[in-house]
Amino acid sequence: MGHTRWLTDEEKRAWTAFTTAHALLYRRLEQRAKGFRAVRPAVRDPRPAQ
Repeated sequence: MGHTRWLTDEEKRAWTAFTTAHALLYRRLEQRAKGFRAVRPAVRDPRPAQ
């Protein structure tokens, strides 16, 4: 393994921006998925009843 180094200030800013954007995107997708499940009609069984 190579030596360990800390992130530069620019790398820290980029990493923070990336993780913030990821969290916002994930939250938005979760909200949309919950809304989709709430309004999605029930799927009927296409087989005829016996």
